[in-house]
Amino acid sequence: MKDQKLDWRIFQGIMIVFYLLGLIAFLIIGDLSETMHQVLFGIFLLVVLHEIIRYVRRFKSEQEE
Repeated sequence: MKDQKLDWRIFQGIMIVFYLLGLIAFLIIGDLSETMHQVLFGIFLLVVLHEIIRYVRRFKSEQEE
């Protein structure tokens, strides 16, 4: 049972790291002068924040049990 808890933490953590790396790469390489690129960046930022919040909530609920 403990291995399954560790697995979701590792995989979701890796996913969040890759999201953040993509976000940083988009900031460095991407051209945010166009409106469409700004919209895509905003949507991507919301997805990253959603995943981080989901990770924290799940982690806290696991700690309370």
